[in-house]
Amino acid sequence: MAHTFQPPSTTPADVSTPQGLRNHIRTVFADWPRLAHELLHVADERLRDPSLNFDAELQNEVAARHALEIQSREQVQMIANQQLQLSQVPDITTKSKHPYQPRQTFKNPKPFKAETVSALTRKDEYCAWKQDLQFCWAIDSTALDTERKKLFHMVSLLKGKARQKQRKDIDDIIQDKSAYTTTELFFEKLDSFHISVESEREAALQFDKLKMQGKQGFLAFYAQLEYLGNACYKSPQGMVLAMKQKVTEELRLMFLRDGNPCANDDLDGWKRKFQVWYQNCREYEYYNGAPTKVIYPRPFVASTSTQPTPNDSTKLDTFRTQNRKQQRQRELRLGLCHYCKKSGHSVWECEAKKQADTKRAARGYLPIFQGDGYNQAFGRGYF
Repeated sequence: MAHTFQPPSTTPADVSTPQGLRNHIRTVFADWPRLAHELLHVADERLRDPSLNFDAELQNEVAARHALEIQSREQVQMIANQQLQLSQVPDITTKSKHPYQPRQTFKNPKPFKAETVSALTRKDEYCAWKQDLQFCWAIDSTALDTERKKLFHMVSLLKGKARQKQRKDIDDIIQDKSAYTTTELFFEKLDSFHISVESEREAALQFDKLKMQGKQGFLAFYAQLEYLGNACYKSPQGMVLAMKQKVTEELRLMFLRDGNPCANDDLDGWKRKFQVWYQNCREYEYYNGAPTKVIYPRPFVASTSTQPTPNDSTKLDTFRTQNRKQQRQRELRLGLCHYCKKSGHSVWECEAKKQADTKRAARGYLPIFQGDGYNQAFGRGYF
């Protein structure tokens, strides 16, 4: 008959006295065979100590948390490195959102063709084209931000003979084999072609031929004089000397009568003086000139050809009258006396005329006024 295991009594044993402890030990040893028989049928998990399992799980959890913290720190460091790299790389998304930002906004200058025959005019066209290019690069610095882009932009605006002369250099620039890696180096080569000695020689010839015309304003004449003088590298003293020789006759007379001249190299001072003299002449001519007359159409009269009579007094008087009127107008413009042809006084205050009138009056001659009041003819008086 099989032995059935009876669980031990739940009554606590009395181990407070030595005798009670001895009885408890005897009871345990008496029940040991039955305990051993039951332990054979109990799984290992039921025999483990719960406190030992808790410590192992706690250690595993601490190790897992430590590994998670290490992984989190590594991820934070990796994100910081990626952000630093992205800050150093141009933002592609910004360009895609604003496709018109890098485009050129300044209008391209006209292409330079170098087909003008005149060396001086060709030099002016080249200098203007060069300045326009520099303006364009300064304004569109976002679109043309590298020297290679500027070189491409420059050679694309060379046409005609200007491109033919630089064809090999342009091919080298396209293939990135050129020695001209910057725009300044390429400009230096273009300067050697289009700012030449021929333009200086042509400017010197035009400077020598320049002369102020009668109806030309002084400022217009001076602008042309200064432009040609700078083109042929004239000194200020040379330009002052040329200005004195090339102005009109009335301005030259003003210069000869000037009592307080400027220095020989004071170009601005002489310019101001000549401008004042020119303005005074124009004002005097305006206020004292002959009044304009209305010309009405006259009926056509057939002209009869007659042979001129030798020593015709009528034609001779007409010729003399016209000459006297022209001479009088010239004296009015220059402020000269009509009698002695000197400045500083009028004909009514002329001492030479007063002396001559006194002598004529002593001989019995009386003045008879004719013409417009200034032209005076004298004849014998009638008593």
